[in-house]
Amino acid sequence: MRTPTQDLSRFDQMLASFNSMLQHRRRSPASLISEKYYDLSLRYWEQARRAHEEGKPLVAHSACVPPELFYAMDVVPIHIEAMANVLMAVLKEHESFLSLGKAYGLGPEVCSTHRGVAALYSQDWAPRADLVMWSNQVCDNTVKGVEMVLGHTGAPGMFFDVPFRRTKETEQYLSQELEEAASFIADRLGRKLDLGRLAEALENSRQMVQLNAEICRLRQAVPTPAPNRLGYMLHTIDFYWTGTPEGVEFYRAARDELKERADRGQGYAPQENLRLLSIFQPMAYSWKMLDWMEREHGACFISEPFMNTWGDIEWDFSQPLITLARRLYAHPTTFSMHGPASDGLVDMVVKEAQDSRVDGAIYWAHTGCRQACAAMRMLKDVLNRRAEIPMLSVD
Repeated sequence: MRTPTQDLSRFDQMLASFNSMLQHRRRSPASLISEKYYDLSLRYWEQARRAHEEGKPLVAHSACVPPELFYAMDVVPIHIEAMANVLMAVLKEHESFLSLGKAYGLGPEVCSTHRGVAALYSQDWAPRADLVMWSNQVCDNTVKGVEMVLGHTGAPGMFFDVPFRRTKETEQYLSQELEEAASFIADRLGRKLDLGRLAEALENSRQMVQLNAEICRLRQAVPTPAPNRLGYMLHTIDFYWTGTPEGVEFYRAARDELKERADRGQGYAPQENLRLLSIFQPMAYSWKMLDWMEREHGACFISEPFMNTWGDIEWDFSQPLITLARRLYAHPTTFSMHGPASDGLVDMVVKEAQDSRVDGAIYWAHTGCRQACAAMRMLKDVLNRRAEIPMLSVD
């Protein structure tokens, strides 16, 4: 049931905080990457806040529902899980959000992101969506969590079914699901899919994937020219702006800044003492810990294989829906967390470790994530046996 009164004061406080962080970066321009990150983060949440004022429909969606589809249909997307995480982190209201999630009936064994989603929507703190769309990626919590969102918003919703394994047949099935999703949006919101605009969005996505590969190679330089936060910034901008010129602009700026440092042989940390893989999600509420590791100890993250290592994509802009299906299957989050670990995950992580010349790995073991933690012991053993690389699990 929807609560009686909508309260967007927290959302507006979050916008003000992002604006303050952006102005701080502009006054102290140590890195264009950081400035552009806060600029695009602010613009993403502002467009959701203004959507109804500007006469545009707002679609709330879960992770791994493709934003290209929304941008091609001129509707405004808002990422449900990211919104909960960002509000908790920026406002430093973890305790109040998680307490409300507990009061809703969700215990600590449930992912904190989805406990935050329960707080966000049970209290009506989010901009009201005209439509909700979600999928079975990345986890079961997503499926049940967005069903809860539906109950509180009263908006129409569509479950987007993604087959577990990637084959030619499942790519075709997924393209049909995408066509049905476009028809659902058209029927409910009156916005028809323009396949030409979708092809343009996919070209932007292709450029982002290509730039990401260049960035990953540049990060492998010794010393690494990238800050510890970069991998998570890339991951976040991918969630917000995939398929847009803004996304391409951010990735290009990151590539150019890293290339300039790498050409000078300049590392980002004052001194590089340890080169590390970062596996899964670090604490969303404390990115400053990553800065501390880099600044005080010279511990530098070279790669985040669960976030920035793409699978193969055959780009065919004459068939944009099948191409979008391939893009979904190749996404780092899907590629790393769907399907048996023997189907590429283990080999991919070992290759990342070897190519990046790391000294060790850190596995961020979120107690509420059954998918990620299930692979922890396997990766630890394989990294030690095949690459002689130790792995620390941070519980």
